[in-house]
Amino acid sequence: MDTLPLETKQQIFALACTDGGSTGNSLSLTSKSIREASRTSRFHTVYLIADHVRLEAFVALYDRELKKDRGDKPHIRHLFIKFCRTPVPTNESELKQPSSTYLDAGQRLIHAAAPGLYTLMVYASWWSLRHFLYFPVIQNPFPLLREATFVDLCDPRPLFDNDMNISPLFPAVTRLHLLTCNTDLALDTWSIVAPNVTHLRVTGISDGHVDQIAQAIGVRIDVERGLHAILGLPAPPETPTHSLPRTYPNLRYLLLQLCPRPPSGGWCGTEDAAHAMTFQGLRQIEEACNEGSDIRTILLPDLSAAPYSEEDDTSIRASWMASVEGREGCWENISSSGPKW
Repeated sequence: MDTLPLETKQQIFALACTDGGSTGNSLSLTSKSIREASRTSRFHTVYLIADHVRLEAFVALYDRELKKDRGDKPHIRHLFIKFCRTPVPTNESELKQPSSTYLDAGQRLIHAAAPGLYTLMVYASWWSLRHFLYFPVIQNPFPLLREATFVDLCDPRPLFDNDMNISPLFPAVTRLHLLTCNTDLALDTWSIVAPNVTHLRVTGISDGHVDQIAQAIGVRIDVERGLHAILGLPAPPETPTHSLPRTYPNLRYLLLQLCPRPPSGGWCGTEDAAHAMTFQGLRQIEEACNEGSDIRTILLPDLSAAPYSEEDDTSIRASWMASVEGREGCWENISSSGPKW
């Protein structure tokens, strides 16, 4: 190892540092020479459970490395950040507004990482970010970002600086994954932030999402026809099927995945009926796209685990790791060729 050129070592370290940070941390503890040789690679992938203590400590560490005058700066290429708050907020005012130090640390990290990121996953644990009315950590463009995933955001707009108009902050993003149980997908906002999306996946779909998805891709659906199909009745006359304006003009692949099927029984079977209606609506979207559109739509099996459960959390991280390693991750149902990064 001592005889290898520095450039060769850096390439080796970059290939090794794809596990979210543990390998990078180990390299920094190996020896002074390895720590120095790996400094541009140790932050290649970062998986961060961003409570107050960890977030501020990591930002301080990364700031120190960026300020060192030693040639190339270390870039974060793949970032998985799970915003969470400890202790758990106990009143409404704490839920709605993060502390100034927490907000400042989040802004500093995203600002420093934005120029070099290839993939970004923002995960808001259910009692944290999604309750913030104002948490503008995303304020600068991400020129190299190709893939973005957002989990459990009630509304993406508080992530952006409310003092400016929403703009194309993700101009190069082609793959966007939204995993949410909120009633509003805010697809109109995402189409402005990431205008060149070709692959869109929506996971955790509920009955309030079907019309939003249909409008975004410019197809018409007939809820009454879906209800007749569920009840086993003859189909009603079909409504006009001419296309609508599309929110996502470049979209080529659409992956749709329902929330887990509710337990049988329930309150007069209403939850099961709503789930069936949602499924029928998605089937209509699938049929309309695959028959008269250039959008290939894939209806995935229902989620097996409840959203944001421990099992689901593990699945989300595994999907991100697969993407970091150049595999398809959550897009594995789509066959594609060529390198991703």
